[in-house]
Amino acid sequence: MVNRRRGMRMTPDSEAGWAGAHARGRSRSLLRHVAAFALALLLTVVAPAAAAAPRLTTAPHTDTISPGSTIVFGGYGSTPLNDTWAYTYGAVALSAPSAPLSLHAAVEPLPTGSDRITLTWQPPASDGGYSITGYRMYRGTTSESETILATLGNTLSYADTNVTTGATYYYEVSAVNALGESPRSSEVSISAHDFTNPVVVFTSPIEGATLTSTVITAQGTAWDDVGVQQVEVSVNNGTWTPATGTTSWSASPPLQTGSNLILARATDPAGNVGIGGVNVTVTAGAALHTTALANAWVDLRPPAAPSPRYRSLLASDTRTGRVILFGGWDGAGLGGALNDTWSYDPATNRWTNRSPATHPDLSGPDCGVCFGTASMVYDSVANRVILFGAVQVPFGLPNQTWAYDPDANTWTRMHPASNPGYGHDFGLVYDAAADRVLYFGGGSITPHYYDIGSNRTWSYDYANDRWTDRAPAVSPPIRYGAGMAYDSKADRTPLFGCCTNGQDLWPGCTVANDTWSYDYRTNTWTNRRPVSNPPAGVDLSLVYDTQADRLILFGRGRDAGNATWSYDYTTNAWVNQRPANAPPARAGAGLVYVSVEASGSGGPGGHPSGSTLDVVGIGALVAVSGIAGAAWIVLVWTSQRKREPGPPR
Repeated sequence: MVNRRRGMRMTPDSEAGWAGAHARGRSRSLLRHVAAFALALLLTVVAPAAAAAPRLTTAPHTDTISPGSTIVFGGYGSTPLNDTWAYTYGAVALSAPSAPLSLHAAVEPLPTGSDRITLTWQPPASDGGYSITGYRMYRGTTSESETILATLGNTLSYADTNVTTGATYYYEVSAVNALGESPRSSEVSISAHDFTNPVVVFTSPIEGATLTSTVITAQGTAWDDVGVQQVEVSVNNGTWTPATGTTSWSASPPLQTGSNLILARATDPAGNVGIGGVNVTVTAGAALHTTALANAWVDLRPPAAPSPRYRSLLASDTRTGRVILFGGWDGAGLGGALNDTWSYDPATNRWTNRSPATHPDLSGPDCGVCFGTASMVYDSVANRVILFGAVQVPFGLPNQTWAYDPDANTWTRMHPASNPGYGHDFGLVYDAAADRVLYFGGGSITPHYYDIGSNRTWSYDYANDRWTDRAPAVSPPIRYGAGMAYDSKADRTPLFGCCTNGQDLWPGCTVANDTWSYDYRTNTWTNRRPVSNPPAGVDLSLVYDTQADRLILFGRGRDAGNATWSYDYTTNAWVNQRPANAPPARAGAGLVYVSVEASGSGGPGGHPSGSTLDVVGIGALVAVSGIAGAAWIVLVWTSQRKREPGPPR
């Protein structure tokens, strides 16, 4: 076992999914050969063409990144991305939800002669840290006399058909989570047969305005034949938020650099809606948050970056505080696999192309686009990045194991006697206490399609170049695409989400949101069963933040998303962080937790003498043409240990 210093902390420093599949390998029959070729052709047609790295026009981030940051790079939005963001964890108080937003009602006559009142609303600004489980609708015939009308599931609309034409009704709605019921929303009232829409206009800013700040105050007026009940605003078709005032209103919606569409929506007591809007532009270099804030993402905007891509593999060279990136896919069909090696220095906010003489090859003849078939982690004792996966091998043959030396900038092919075999979308982490790389799950790709998952647990010992089948007595159900990260304080490897019954292609996948943990010392898996979980998903990016002692989960896996959740192993609780200024929604993003030592003397990269920084969990999310996969790693301070690396053969 490893003698670790638990008290030390590092200091820093897809709703669009893809439809399609991988066509790889030599078919065992003409039919399978034709199917594989057709799928490959489809992927080539639908995948966007490779794009050169865009020339950045915004100023790079120049402030020091705060201690304990999670870095996200690239991914796939509508095209491959190459932006770099940093997230700083902040604690979130747990409670019942806040009140639902933007309740409004609309009435329409039914063929029976009666009316139907349709009520819609928006989720609360805060879910209290737990997922919303349902809503309760209240109704009355006078103001503030509402009583319970209906208990609803997790929906944002309700149709009230038990109404009398000409009568006036008053409504409120509340939200419910595991901790209780929220306050009720603002009251709305509605009467039959009012079908005149309100009118809403902007007085500031004006149409086509050019602004120099992302923080503004929008103002305007609204009117209606009966009366304006509320005014709301949104930016770029985002969430509607209430404005202050009605016939004369104001709001401060957050803008982004570039083009913005600001909309205002006025609603009358009958639920009729009028919408007005203006287009404005915020110039590059407008005021943005450039220092780390608690529970907030910061767009780092490095002066240069790797070309746009998704499915990159990331790990941290924690002796120097740098991130190592390998490969990815640029969206150019079967020829889109990349095999370049880059490093990112959070202290200087710069990416560097390392250009090693040799490297693994993710674009072999039987693996045109090996999505999900490789992953890598950082072994801090050996000072090596360990890559395991499909690299120029025919289907059914063992995967390859490679080691990267960041000091010498060399990749070396390892030759263990056995390994977990050929698979895809397996979890991979480095357990610092055990000094072992851990492998779990993964799906089969024999003969040529993604097939059922597995629940195998293996470990890799770099010093002896040896893979070992751990074969625990109890394991999570078979799966692929689960997120994993090593929690150094708990000395456990939590696992979240997966595809539990994957068959040929993604449509056969049943997603899950269960949480398990693995103890290497006792070789046991445990179902944690937390009270609240993030939504079910596959291939969610997951890392361990050593400074906050929380797992950080980003995105929505194979579907584009940008939600950020945290998991506390001690309390066994997931919390929806809802951070400020989140990156745009994406799938296929790389995620890694890093540290930059701002001061002090001693070891390499400014780390304290006599200690080294271990990566023990990282996440790399992937999703393309409906097929998603993941690989994972993390970091922790331990006492310095020395050993000779395993001999390459």
